[in-house]
This record gives sequence, structure tokens and C-alpha cells, in this order.
Amino acid sequence: QNLQPEWTGFANDVTTQLAQTEEKVTAARHKRVYVEDFLKLPDDTDDRERIMRAFNSLNAHDTLVLSEKYAADGSVCDKGTNTIESTGKITQPKEEDGTALQIGNPNKSTSNLKVIGRLYVVRDLSHSEMVNDWTVNDTTGVDLINLYRCEITIGAINNFKTGLMNTALDTGNVYNSIHIMDIRNNKTNIGSRQNENGWWNSNNFYGGSLRWD
Repeated sequence: QNLQPEWTGFANDVTTQLAQTEEKVTAARHKRVYVEDFLKLPDDTDDRERIMRAFNSLNAHDTLVLSEKYAADGSVCDKGTNTIESTGKITQPKEEDGTALQIGNPNKSTSNLKVIGRLYVVRDLSHSEMVNDWTVNDTTGVDLINLYRCEITIGAINNFKTGLMNTALDTGNVYNSIHIMDIRNNKTNIGSRQNENGWWNSNNFYGGSLRWD
């Protein structure tokens, strides 16, 4: 009985040390990758190439950090179990016609991917250019394709023909949580599409300011 308090203290110390060691091992195993560490190369047309080089370097459970302003069109993030942490801004140049940021893949299911922070995607247009641009160009800000149990936080999507698209092609786009802060000045703020073998249901949307100004 006299040894019990000392043994309890020893056990608590060991438990604390093990927890601290586990945190260090986890931090070492799961790295944070910054786009800024990938320089723009002479043949790069915009920032898309270096964003993709950074994303393709991720291993399972790693985090991609978008913290600056990027001019990019056609970036694709389709690895499951990764995290995208965004406090920056992706601008699609007005000369481009397509999807600024694709999350997921039309040829496979992407599961357990997280987007945290404030994902901000905008098309480089003035108010006076928008209506004509919607007539001429078929643009999308963010396309969520074939996602399964993903958590997506949208900070802002502005000035596209479709702001946020939800796509299911030959599989489900299901059981996702989408948190929306602000989507504005798109012809269609939120859209969905699926082919005959795809299904889009059981998704939860939270918050959201959808407007035109």
C-alpha cells in the first residue's frame, strides 16, 4: 500500500511520455506541404503546375497548405485521406474556360478528404463582364466529383457560370459534409449533375450565404 502512490505517479509519467512521443511520431509521419516551397518553373503557364506538384507529393494523411494568392485554372485534388488547408485565394484568369478547382475524380471515388480553412476561388471578371461571360464560357468554380465521406469547407466562390458543382459519374457522391460561408455572383450558385449510373444524395450542407451584389 505504501508503494501505490509512487507507482501511480510513475504510470502517469509513462503515459504522458508515450502520448508526447506518439504526437511527435504522428507529426513526423504526416507532413504539411506548402505550395510556396514549389517554385514556378519557366514552362509553367500559371500556378496550377506548382499546385499540382505540391499536391502530388502528398502521402496519406498529409496536408497541402494554400496560403497565398494563385492564378490557376484546372487544378485537381483527388487523393483520399488528405487535407487541404486554404487561407489563400485561387483566381481563374478570364481567358480560361473550364473548372478552376476539381476536388475528386470522374474515374474513381475519393474518400475522407478534408478541405479546411477558407477556400476562396474567384473568376477574374468585373460585374459588367459577367453576363456576357456566362453566355460565351462554361465555367465552374469548384467541382466536387465522386466524393465519399469528405468534409469540405467553402469560404467563397465568385463570378462563375456555376459556383459549386456536385457531380456523380458512374458511382455515388454521397455522405459528405459541405460547409459554405459565401457563394455569390454566379449565374448558378450551387448545381448538381449525374449520369445514369451515378447518384448524388445523403449530403449535408451547412450555413451558406448565396447572393448577388
